[in-house]
Amino acid sequence: MIPFTVTSAALSLLLVFRTNASYDRWWEGRKLWGLLLIRSRDFVRQGLTFFGPDEDELKARLVRYTTAFNYALKVHLRGDEDLKTELKDVLEPKELDAALQDPHPSNHILFVLSTIVNRAKINNLQASRMDENLTTFSDILGACERILRAPIPLSYTRHTSRSLILWLTLLPMALVGDCGWLTIPIEAFIAMVLLGIEDIGVQIEEPFSILPLEAICKTVDANNRALYGQQRSVWELAEGQSP
Repeated sequence: MIPFTVTSAALSLLLVFRTNASYDRWWEGRKLWGLLLIRSRDFVRQGLTFFGPDEDELKARLVRYTTAFNYALKVHLRGDEDLKTELKDVLEPKELDAALQDPHPSNHILFVLSTIVNRAKINNLQASRMDENLTTFSDILGACERILRAPIPLSYTRHTSRSLILWLTLLPMALVGDCGWLTIPIEAFIAMVLLGIEDIGVQIEEPFSILPLEAICKTVDANNRALYGQQRSVWELAEGQSP
């Protein structure tokens, strides 16, 4: 058991570092999408409040494109989903065609949102506040792309997996002298624990494939539709009269 006792510490460090690095990527992705949910709701609230009563079309477009950005980012990060299917119930046909023709639909949607804000009859301070949220959208897009395109080095993953398999393969030779037939269940239990830790690290290394992005997008969509539908009644409550 001496060789296994000596090497177990190094193997544990490899597994811990691998899992911690993967978890950091998962947690950062979760925080970014949580921020996107909050900022999307705030951006729509600003637009519905700042835009004038005669700018209903701009308000509706703002709501549609804010929701569309979330879905477009989800498709962009996963790569195996169809953008047309995701946005067919969000954007109008002409808007959808324009987004699909752009090589980077997420950037296209951000540009449209920026143009909507620029066309609205709002003052410079209000425009600046809304532009801050658009900048946050762009920062989130860039941070998500960084996570997606900079995975943990493959050589490290391979070395950890090979070391673990070799260690587990040779372990029964050290156990059988003292444990006899109990070597089989003991080896199975140790392999289950260690290989399970390794598998968790592999799964959470790519956070956007396991994060509940569909639920977040649906929440953004529901929140935006609710805000848009409530704007008239809220205005009446705040002003005491119809807009």
